[in-house]
Amino acid sequence: TNDNNAVTVVDNKPVNSNPATTTVTYTQQAVQKTYYGKPDLEITLISTGIIDPVSKQYVSTSYAGANDEIAMRFQVRNIGTNVSGAWKLRINSPSRTTPYYDSPYQVSIKPGDRMIFTASFDSPTSMGINTAYITADPLNMVDESSDANNQIIVPINISGTTYNYGNNYNYGSNTAAPSLPYG
Repeated sequence: TNDNNAVTVVDNKPVNSNPATTTVTYTQQAVQKTYYGKPDLEITLISTGIIDPVSKQYVSTSYAGANDEIAMRFQVRNIGTNVSGAWKLRINSPSRTTPYYDSPYQVSIKPGDRMIFTASFDSPTSMGINTAYITADPLNMVDESSDANNQIIVPINISGTTYNYGNNYNYGSNTAAPSLPYG
């Protein structure tokens, strides 16, 4: 057949010492995924934590100190049946210095794919439980099958001045970690 989308691969190899050749032809259709329906961006929290002051890496923790760089790790996944197209992200964090962040346009997400983000802030507004809000597609520019799963509310526990790693080293303090009762 004469199919303009077909890709033909020919492999010519001599057989023994005979000058005749064996020709094997493979025909493979070019695959182009056809999407249908609508995308559906779903945002979910992976964990909260801090950015380690020494390694500058994300560390998942159950609380953060007021002097820590507080972080949230989350994913945006397309659970719909079509590509999302460009979209934005909005983060409202409980920070005195950086309470709002609107991202530039993010790349389109294919159905079933996800993007993982780590966002951080400093100077929490208060001790105790603080609340952050993270929204995918805050301006509803993506025509989705559901907008109900585009936002998460993230409680962040702020306790003390810095996170205590529990290994007798406490960033920002000369106080050793308390000993455990079982040895």
